[in-house]
Amino acid sequence: MPTAHATVCVYTDPADGRHEVAVDVDATGSFRVLDVGPARTLLVERLGGADDDPSRAIACARDYAAQVAAFHAGARADLPLAPPLGHRPVVLRARDDVPGAASALPPAA
Repeated sequence: MPTAHATVCVYTDPADGRHEVAVDVDATGSFRVLDVGPARTLLVERLGGADDDPSRAIACARDYAAQVAAFHAGARADLPLAPPLGHRPVVLRARDDVPGAASALPPAA
């Protein structure tokens, strides 16, 4: 069952797929920033610190969205998945009913 999330902003990828940059809370109570796309949901960041709060999670989501926009505009060489995620994104949910969903993931570095 999909986790409820709060959408912070939306972007469209080069294949015309709509993505929501969203925030939710996992089972441990940690805030997560998600990239919810048509084929899969990626974990962008998990904020598990004692001082992490909704405003920090929202700021992180907005920063990620700005970096994605810069990548699509050609102002950035790589998609913004910071370590430890790097270029091996954590897929929380992949839709098997979407053709090419597996191939939509970036190649492993």
